[in-house]
Amino acid sequence: GRATRAAAKPAFAVADDLVSLGTGTRVKKVVFVDVKVYDVSLFVDAVSAKEQFEAGETLQSGTFAKTLLIEMLRDVDAKTFWEALDSALGPRIKGLATDLATAEDADGNFMASTAEAAEMAEEAALAEVEQLRALFEGVGALKAGATIELALAPKGEGLTVGVGGASSLELKSPLLAAAMADTYLGADPVSPDAKAAWADGATKLDSRLVDMGHICMDTTVDVSTGHITGHWKRVAAVDNLFMRKNEAIPLKK
Repeated sequence: GRATRAAAKPAFAVADDLVSLGTGTRVKKVVFVDVKVYDVSLFVDAVSAKEQFEAGETLQSGTFAKTLLIEMLRDVDAKTFWEALDSALGPRIKGLATDLATAEDADGNFMASTAEAAEMAEEAALAEVEQLRALFEGVGALKAGATIELALAPKGEGLTVGVGGASSLELKSPLLAAAMADTYLGADPVSPDAKAAWADGATKLDSRLVDMGHICMDTTVDVSTGHITGHWKRVAAVDNLFMRKNEAIPLKK
């Protein structure tokens, strides 16, 4: 993984203070040769992500806003891109719906109402998959440098998909949003390289937040690692400059 290029920024972001955790590459094997298809960066709501990481959440389980920004490295037909994404989404939607349908109550009993709700959720997700299909098939070619944005709303409440910084589609299915998150952030991501880069970036949010003009209130500092724990709050730019000048660790206010 590597740092995201400064020019690459989300256009349809679902939160204001997004910070990049890094960039990785989607590689596809073609006739025994690894072909680099696109770069993918992950932007997160830095404050919310940091506080949720400290509470034990992960990049996938955290309910903070997340935006995946894809930049094509070669010319690809939009229909071909969609078919690859659809092949990753389909099984995940089915698996998540099955998990919902087979959920048990506190006594270990199967719940018919839950199974019915899961079926409806799967139908809603698949209906929005067809909307996505139409969006990509209407684009034509994705030239090298073209961008695709997948903006996951906080709490998994849907996602916005943008193509080329212009065409966008707002989707409401939590199941589809969860399947999209699992495609890139789950146990079997389409780009392990990218997921590793984001995991590394997540460990460096302390310094990124200070650079963005935040201090950590009610602070606890691990002397051996420099890890800062507490509630992050934005402060005036002059205060941030003072802290950087003196290379001071933000203190309890």
